[in-house]
Amino acid sequence: MPFKNSTLDRTLRLLAGYHFCLLFLVCYFFLFQYCRISYYRDPTSYFFDPTRAYATGYSDRRKDEAAAFVQDGLHLPTKRLSSDTTPKMCVGIASIARQGVNYLQYSTGSVLHGLTLQERQEIVLITLLAHANSSKHPDADSEWLLNAADQVLDYSAPFEKEEYVQSLEGDKDKQKEKSLFDYAHLLDACRATGADFIFVMEDDTVAAQGWYLRTMQGLHAIATRMEGMGRAPSDFLYLRLFYTEKFLGWSGEYNFQYIMSSIFIISMPLLLLAIPYSRRPRIIQRPSTVFVISFIYTPMLILLFFLAGRPSMFPIKPGVHLMPENACCTQALVFPSSKIPGVVNWLDSHREDADSYQDQLIEEYAERTKPNMLRWALTPNVVQHVGDKSSKAGSVAGWGDRGPRLRLWSVSFEREGIASKFRWKGDYTENVAR
Repeated sequence: MPFKNSTLDRTLRLLAGYHFCLLFLVCYFFLFQYCRISYYRDPTSYFFDPTRAYATGYSDRRKDEAAAFVQDGLHLPTKRLSSDTTPKMCVGIASIARQGVNYLQYSTGSVLHGLTLQERQEIVLITLLAHANSSKHPDADSEWLLNAADQVLDYSAPFEKEEYVQSLEGDKDKQKEKSLFDYAHLLDACRATGADFIFVMEDDTVAAQGWYLRTMQGLHAIATRMEGMGRAPSDFLYLRLFYTEKFLGWSGEYNFQYIMSSIFIISMPLLLLAIPYSRRPRIIQRPSTVFVISFIYTPMLILLFFLAGRPSMFPIKPGVHLMPENACCTQALVFPSSKIPGVVNWLDSHREDADSYQDQLIEEYAERTKPNMLRWALTPNVVQHVGDKSSKAGSVAGWGDRGPRLRLWSVSFEREGIASKFRWKGDYTENVAR
């Protein structure tokens, strides 16, 4: 009988182990499926599905609304009604001709669509047709553009650097130099309006409805946060309205921390062996069970955690937050006007020997100061990149003709137009960082 009891006991323990293993595998299967269903939008995730993640929804709606708005504007002026008051913000959009596609009406229309009358009076809109011969641009002399923009600039005569621009346009090797010149010229033009803030956006982008309200409230929040940090308002360089989650994955510079944290978590179940045998839960009375939990089950859960992707595991809370690293690019940046002279001088000083585009140079400019100037980002994004044709020479499209868009894509913007659903309380016109 003792032998039978001993055999039965071993059999029951073995079955209990099988049951536990089966239960874990079933739970793990459902967790895996949950990740596959929930995290397909995360470009840093193993479960990322580009077919579904890059499906356009809200951005298409904004493009339709923008196009309809500028066409309606042919019969209803959309400019500022008065030039006597100083604008709070200058919106600058530089545009070049792209083969087979034109985005300017989408960026311009989406910026204006949905603004209240008061908000429109607080904004001055400047567009730059960045060609020495402006007739190259499909919207040159377009009635809708003249009716919507407060200023339409180009490089045609009597522009003093017309010949210089022509030389840049005729040399593909000077694409970066031309890009820096356009950006600096637009910054200077916006600063000349006297606006408190300069918002420069690329023409192949669209803005969410309510973007202005959220941006001004974001600037208000930055001023409050910086005061709490003991930083001067002059330490604020820009607010980013667009970024791509693609660059927010598990950073290699933190591999040591990831490894040490994983080892710590794996070793935690081993502490159960320190519990007196009689006090342990029945399921872990055998040391072999504890070792299986530590070195098989726990690593499997850790692996699933990292496969899910960092933005999925640690989503960024709505509002403003520091983003000094892993940000890209210059699709939509808001600068305090006080920073424009320094930024323009920095871009100009690197223009003729340019090895980088303006996004990289602006980051270098921020890093060269001690302490570094603060770079903030707004979540959810209120601007989306919709360009299928890159303005940069040598860009190679992937995924058919949608390569440039897919390389720069905001998940937070597209998710059912979430950016337009946030509403802020309070007076956004006071206490903003300048």
